[in-house]
Amino acid sequence: MNLTARCGFLSGNSHPLRLLSVLAVCAASLLCASQVAAQAGAATDIIVGRVTDSATSAPVENASITVTSLATGLERTGTTSNDGRFVVVFPDGGGHYSVRVRRLGYNQVLLSLQRRAEADRITADVRLTSAATVLSDVTVTAARTDSTKAAGGTGRTLTQDRI
Repeated sequence: MNLTARCGFLSGNSHPLRLLSVLAVCAASLLCASQVAAQAGAATDIIVGRVTDSATSAPVENASITVTSLATGLERTGTTSNDGRFVVVFPDGGGHYSVRVRRLGYNQVLLSLQRRAEADRITADVRLTSAATVLSDVTVTAARTDSTKAAGGTGRTLTQDRI
């Protein structure tokens, strides 16, 4: 006995309404699965780009990328790779974003991006301009120890004049 005959499908004693209901359930489940997959892809925005030096066109490594969804206020961050590229994935971001790009030694760049209806990726290529950055003072303090009781070292004593 084959499987269809044992289950009662398509055999002489199967009820037409039972077969119709099985087909309807299969069609509905396929339709629901395709709609869920389409919604997951449509709601996720992928923001890609490359950060380069405006004077030399060289890639800028380790630039900080901060993307904020203007629809939800959520923030995602990333950094550029050694070739200056970055990718930030934003599930349910809303399609409209503010992007901030920062790197020590460069001026900060702010961008506003919006997804086009037919696009699945948003591209943001950024050119940073060099800027002199003044860092705050660094103060180093240390406790003075008695050099005669020191367990190790080079045996040299530095005076203020030699420093």
